[in-house]
Amino acid sequence: GYEFELGFTNTTRNGNLRYWVNANYTFARNKIIYMDEVPQPFPGLAMTGSRIGQMKGLLADGIYNTIEEINDPNRPRSQWEGSGLRPGDIRYVDVNGDKIIDDNDRVNIGNPNIPEIIYGATFGLQWKFLEVSVFFQGAGNVSTYLQGEAAWPFIAGTKTAFANAEQSWSEERYKAGLPITLPRLTASPEAGKHYYRQSSFWMQEASYLRLKNLEIAANFSKAFLDKVGIKNLRVFINGQNLHTWTKMPYFDPEIPNSNGSIYPVMRVFNGGFNLQF
Repeated sequence: GYEFELGFTNTTRNGNLRYWVNANYTFARNKIIYMDEVPQPFPGLAMTGSRIGQMKGLLADGIYNTIEEINDPNRPRSQWEGSGLRPGDIRYVDVNGDKIIDDNDRVNIGNPNIPEIIYGATFGLQWKFLEVSVFFQGAGNVSTYLQGEAAWPFIAGTKTAFANAEQSWSEERYKAGLPITLPRLTASPEAGKHYYRQSSFWMQEASYLRLKNLEIAANFSKAFLDKVGIKNLRVFINGQNLHTWTKMPYFDPEIPNSNGSIYPVMRVFNGGFNLQF
């Protein structure tokens, strides 16, 4: 891996304006050179050569939208489809080409939950008595795996469902061309054996850029402070975790692999003053 940091500061000749930029970037990739593991029948099943924290799973290839797709005699059969599949079930890739979807078709899916890329940037401006600073933080090449209630609404008879359940597959949504992010809704354990397998379908791209901090402050002039007998007065307002740009619309991208029931980072606002006599 590698990392670098850059900084720039400048002040105008009259001294009224000062501004600065600091940025950092880190890239770190790991690889399991050798693991003492049981020999695997297919290369994709081995952890040797993978990254630390890399998940194994089936490769999802969308969703079966019609009964004609399911009745196709050339489609591979799933080991877990039981009495048969229905429109709205997940379609998997037959990686080893044996016409059967089973655990032997597992390969590396997504990225580990540890970011390979971490970066940040701070921008600052000081003009006469006014100060403004902004801090951005981000991460890349990172994935989060959703499971439990985050993947299976009403699992095990519970009444729990996240907002993403509204985009579950249905014939009406499919025909209307509406967004579909989950397979068909069901509480059937039989159906769950097939489409809640560990697969790339539930692997979420968790890269993000977050507006981590924004602060605006005012430093009152010495001439004004001398009149009121104050040595120094600084008034400020700031906010933390103000906005996050990410491809994960329903969950915080920094959550670990889980069912999503993790307390997310909070948006915080502060205001105050520093007074010296």
